[in-house]
Amino acid sequence: MAFGITDAGFILKTQDDILQELTDLAVLPEYFGPTQDLTIYDPVGQFLNIMAKALSDSWEGLEDAYYSFFIDTAEGVSLDRVVALGGMTRIGAQKATVTITASGVNGTTVLVSDVLGQTSQAVQFENISSGVVASGTVDLTFRAVVAGEAGI
Repeated sequence: MAFGITDAGFILKTQDDILQELTDLAVLPEYFGPTQDLTIYDPVGQFLNIMAKALSDSWEGLEDAYYSFFIDTAEGVSLDRVVALGGMTRIGAQKATVTITASGVNGTTVLVSDVLGQTSQAVQFENISSGVVASGTVDLTFRAVVAGEAGI
């Protein structure tokens, strides 16, 4: 199987792929030979597992670098740099907004920032509109306290 940059995109070489490759090499006569113990209880086997992990981390870094060149897969500073190639800049993080219907005592006035709410995922919202409770309810607009994915 081909790994790295291919016609199909980037094919990641996994830790298991690397360990198998190292094991196949280790049992060759010019290295340790077919009788070498390559289990995790043997120093050679332990070394092969350590190397497979280190090389796997490097392959993941290569994959991240590859995907950082595309608008659809780049993130953070890499995305800033990719869009700059087209003469664009990214719009900054936005705060999520939602309109909810709250219930209360008729005639109660709700002022901006009077109500703070939190979702089950710990995303905090504050009301950015005011209103008066009528017929037991009032519609209020809330905005996330934190912009971006943390405020969704």
